[in-house]
Amino acid sequence: MEEIKFLIILAVLLLFLLCVWIFLGLSQAMYIIYERPKTGLFGGVWRSFQLTKGHKWSLVGLFTLFLLWFTVGFIVVIIGIIVSLTFYHVTRVEYFKMLNRKCVWKDQQAEWHEMYHSSK
Repeated sequence: MEEIKFLIILAVLLLFLLCVWIFLGLSQAMYIIYERPKTGLFGGVWRSFQLTKGHKWSLVGLFTLFLLWFTVGFIVVIIGIIVSLTFYHVTRVEYFKMLNRKCVWKDQQAEWHEMYHSSK
């Protein structure tokens, strides 16, 4: 049973590494096809694998660096949303309190006016 789990984990890891290798190899194909449309799809893919041969680790570093930047940006956005929502709700509560004070003040004025005029 342990051997089967190990083999499954190894197969998934190898499949992941194969997908990363293919992704890195294909990463420049779009730019090649854009620059030279006559190259064609398969020519662009072949040229992309040629260009990235021996440079895959630098591409991994580049993608890792930007993955970290995207993560930091995402965290900053989440923090910004939380802070903005907090200020939004606190402002709404204070606005409600202000409206409530004005309404209570008017009610008290009406009550005092009624008491003053009813006593005469």
